[in-house]
Amino acid sequence: MKDHIVYDENFLVQETRFEFDNPSKTESLFTQSNGYLSLRCSTEEAYCSQKRDMFVNGVFDKAMDDEVSEIANLPDIINLELYKNGRKVSLLSDEVLSYERNLNLKDGMLTRRIVQKNQSVTYERFVSMKERHLTAQRVTFISGEDCRLSIITGIDGQQTNMGSQHFHEGVMRFFNLNELEMTSRTVSSDVSAVMASRVTLMLDGNEVEMKWAVDIKRRAIYLRGSLELKKGEKLTICKLSCVHTSRDAEGDGSSDDALRRSREERAVLFLHSFDDLMAGSAAVWKRLWEICDVKITGNARDQALVRFALYHLLIMTDGKDDRLGIGAKGLSGEGYKGHSFWDTEIFLLPFYQFTQPEKARALLSYRWNCLDSARKKAAQHGCSGAMFPWESAWIDDGETTPLWGGADIVTGTAMKILTGELELHVTADIAYAVQAYYEATGDDAFMDEKGYRLIGETAMFWASFIQWDEKGSGHIRNVIGPDEYKEHVDDNAYTNYMVHHNLLLALKYKDRIRMNDFDEALVRKAAEGLYLPQTDENGIIEQFKGYHELMDLDLSKYKNADVVGTIYEDYNMDQLRMYKVSKQADTVLLFILLSLSRGTHCLLAARTGRHEEAYRFFEKGCLTDFGSSLKSSEEGIHSACMGSIWQDAVLGFCNIEVTDGALSVNPHLPSSWDSIAFRLFYQGQRLHFNVTKEKIGIVNEGSKAVRLRIRGEKKILEGGCGI
Repeated sequence: MKDHIVYDENFLVQETRFEFDNPSKTESLFTQSNGYLSLRCSTEEAYCSQKRDMFVNGVFDKAMDDEVSEIANLPDIINLELYKNGRKVSLLSDEVLSYERNLNLKDGMLTRRIVQKNQSVTYERFVSMKERHLTAQRVTFISGEDCRLSIITGIDGQQTNMGSQHFHEGVMRFFNLNELEMTSRTVSSDVSAVMASRVTLMLDGNEVEMKWAVDIKRRAIYLRGSLELKKGEKLTICKLSCVHTSRDAEGDGSSDDALRRSREERAVLFLHSFDDLMAGSAAVWKRLWEICDVKITGNARDQALVRFALYHLLIMTDGKDDRLGIGAKGLSGEGYKGHSFWDTEIFLLPFYQFTQPEKARALLSYRWNCLDSARKKAAQHGCSGAMFPWESAWIDDGETTPLWGGADIVTGTAMKILTGELELHVTADIAYAVQAYYEATGDDAFMDEKGYRLIGETAMFWASFIQWDEKGSGHIRNVIGPDEYKEHVDDNAYTNYMVHHNLLLALKYKDRIRMNDFDEALVRKAAEGLYLPQTDENGIIEQFKGYHELMDLDLSKYKNADVVGTIYEDYNMDQLRMYKVSKQADTVLLFILLSLSRGTHCLLAARTGRHEEAYRFFEKGCLTDFGSSLKSSEEGIHSACMGSIWQDAVLGFCNIEVTDGALSVNPHLPSSWDSIAFRLFYQGQRLHFNVTKEKIGIVNEGSKAVRLRIRGEKKILEGGCGI
């Protein structure tokens, strides 16, 4: 059977059949979001295996005291059920003559068309890129016979996060018999959310006044109405919805303010048509694609998959609120509870700093806003400076890594999650990202306000955390590196080298770090004395001391599995420590420090001349989410992989990096690519690249000169000029 999701190089992705047993892949991949408000792609009518999710970025909550904070699933607003002559209209009600669900990456419009005997239904939906609180739906029903059509739609607050209810009952009311409102408050974080929807009807282009009945149930409010349709008549149902919360950056933090803003804004927005609102959103999308698009000729599939990755990178954050990070699943599902990891700094930030530097600045400012929590965590460990959490949610939530995970196949009990205690390299990763951002942007204001201090605070943590042996050598003991299959290791190479880089940065900027407790002597001692694993006689750096003595393991069974994590069905963590098996790239990251696992290997292979191998890694990386496995993205897409796809295509195959104050370019395109074109921001100037196998074309669209190194040759490219 062919894959049920088809990719089009011209910005279109199509689902050709509905997977009743496994709808989650499409739900994740077809997520619609503007970086603030996000809708998982569940259908308007309900099916058993669906997971309805709506998120507002930054709304975290603990359902119970013994749980960690997680992104809260808000009340559902997209439900819309149709009943024809008393029978539910669905994919199960009659034979389906034709079906398709399309996501237009160019403008974010989701369209689903179903043709059945004696009826056709078209569903359209978008989350506005212009009006960040707005989402809009339009359903067009055409009957092939006279019938009575009933409509039920509303706001359903009975949604959960895998069973955990995050909202209280709330206050429900209706206005003008076609507008619904629900105000709910989270259980522990005390965030108020206001959902409102207005429903209007058009029959063959003329507005219809429906006499709606209103049903108020436990955590739900619905409109219910019916009308008679003649054969061939076209009924259009438009549902506009707004979502506001007391956590919105533009508010004052109160429930009353959220309610006031909701009513004021929707009083204006709800007067506009679906098409007008869509046009405003599409205009924003057009500007984003002009800046961020990557155009590949010669390989239509690669073009389509790169654009799909770009779509997800564009909807993960809007950069308008520096109290918000990016979750490991973006805003596409409940996986990892919406928490931010090192993925942001190492895997995602390069895309933003080179395409939309204002978003990169906001993401680094999120870490700045978490600084108090990081200092508290360091103090709890008896250390100075800032120790950032492995998993982060809201800025003052602190460490949000769960204590327990899946089943331990040996003991039969839940596995303890140690990453929150032992995976410490995120602190050094943040310092690395600050420097990388500065090198790409030259943003002195950010560095003076936040960047130098972040480097100093993190360096002070490491200087006070390092343990010293009797020979005066510093060690970082009992940690987890990027390879999370190896717990309780000493001197993980990736961690030690990243820490060393962090310490050297602090010494480099020591005169600019405004900290009363910055101890230069202690930092210098740590930088000079920290043990750094060296290459052996084969030129290999050992991942950690003793790694070479571990046993080999045949991984073919797990590499061919449809889902990740199947190795835990055969081994527990204690057993995995004994084998040379890695969860993701670890020591390899030392040579790139930019990308994740397959993406990392692609970048490294590309930069070391292994071009065919690099392309194979690129292909496999693209298929992490976009491949045929129905379960690969059940709980959301892998945001780091989206960043890796962009990095491999642009930074990898074009071999772009910042070195010695210049942007270096030395491309080697895959054999199936004829050309690649894209734009990058560098040192405040926008550069347009057009690269073929024979030629490198660069136009400086800015006004100031930039330093370049083209295939090793130094050049100065003046503003408004090209080469």
